[in-house]
Order: sequence, then structure tokens, then C-alpha cells
Amino acid sequence: EENPDFIKKGDVCICDLEPTKPLVVKSFTEYPPLGRFAMRDMKHTIGVGVIKSITRKETDKLAHHDKKATAKALHAKAHGHVARHVPQ
Repeated sequence: EENPDFIKKGDVCICDLEPTKPLVVKSFTEYPPLGRFAMRDMKHTIGVGVIKSITRKETDKLAHHDKKATAKALHAKAHGHVARHVPQ
């Protein structure tokens, strides 16, 4: 069936998933350990699969935050401090 509203237990599908938070993944063919996923809901596994391809979506704000956080962590480590994330 083309574009079903839902799938049932035992069904197989190819779908597009968009994570709600940043996520480190690779395609299964590129690096198998980072190319698998499990979906969980209320401590129950509701789906498992492999990542066929990735479409990256990076914003300037996220890239800037990552660089700033990495620099702060390296500075704190060099000076023997624990880096803490403080929301702005």
C-alpha cells in the first residue's frame, strides 16, 4: 500500500523520520553500529530498523552553539574545572 496512515505489528516499511533533538547517526552501510535505531514508547519497543540515508539539517545557531560549548569544555578541562551548561 502506498502512504498508509499506520503500520501493524509485523509490517515492514520505508519511512522518513525527523528527530526532535540533535542526534548522532550514520547510514547503516557507512557505519553499522550508528546505523541502527529503536523507537520506544512508555518503556516498550515499538519499532526497530536501519538507517538507509540521512538528510542533514544544520542551522547557524546550532553550529555556533556547538563550537562555543566545545571551546568552553576544552578550556575548563585544561584548567581542571567542570564545565556546566547554563541556559541563556
